[in-house]
Amino acid sequence: MLRHAYTAAAAHGVNPDALLGSMTFAEHAKNLDPSSADFSAQLAEAIKGALTANPWMAAQAAAPTPPPVPAAGGADFQGAGGSGATSLDQQIAEAEKAGNHALAISLKRQRSALPPQ
Repeated sequence: MLRHAYTAAAAHGVNPDALLGSMTFAEHAKNLDPSSADFSAQLAEAIKGALTANPWMAAQAAAPTPPPVPAAGGADFQGAGGSGATSLDQQIAEAEKAGNHALAISLKRQRSALPPQ
């Protein structure tokens, strides 16, 4: 009987979880006879009565889902050359020449993470 009530609740605009948690509905529903020919009509009346007595049981519209995040566009600039751009190897050489070993190590790690060309 509870399964029928749960399914029928949504058809009548009632939150099924709230309906089945209602003591008032449980008291009224225990008098229903599932083998009766008009069981569906009796159940519908019980659900409508529960909603009338407890308007807070009304089903709420689902929150809208946010639109999907678009894929990143543009070109892959990794390793792209250009006027005035310093290559990673040049940056490593400059850092070693300047004695900045921490920067040189960091740049070497970046270079090792790049895909082979």
